[in-house]
Amino acid sequence: MESVLERNWRRVASTHKLQDLAAADDCTAADDFNWKILCYGVLLIFIAACSLTGLVLCMMAPYLLSLTPSNRLLLFLRDDEYYHLLVPLTIPVSIIAVFLNWMSLKFFKHNS
Repeated sequence: MESVLERNWRRVASTHKLQDLAAADDCTAADDFNWKILCYGVLLIFIAACSLTGLVLCMMAPYLLSLTPSNRLLLFLRDDEYYHLLVPLTIPVSIIAVFLNWMSLKFFKHNS
């Protein structure tokens, strides 16, 4: 049992293409597609997009409309300096985090 597990792990660790793994002789592919997982994924992406859009509009609406907001939350966001820098700096920090994650996975994959 351990030799099969070791052989499969080596195949996964050194494989660069998914087709190479699918062509394995001991691979069993599921014929049914799981629509429930796909719906959950689409729902999570939709919720994240709506949340991001709503937060950005809450932060930018007082400046775009040039109005004095009557809501205390909008007034706080308009007068605060931290959140105005947080949104633009999130993008480059996320790109750096994704790059470092990719690089660490490459190091792990090629050293195993």
